[in-house]
Amino acid sequence: MTTKALFVKLEAKPGKENEVAKFLRDGQGLVAQEPATTAW
Repeated sequence: MTTKALFVKLEAKPGKENEVAKFLRDGQGLVAQEPATTAW
């Protein structure tokens, strides 16, 4: 059971929105490989 969370607000600079979206998508793939990570 998850009892703690971390909220991180990201704000992309103008023109960098696609790069931020790619960063988050790529990061999700890495997190999915970590068996102890239950939420993303």
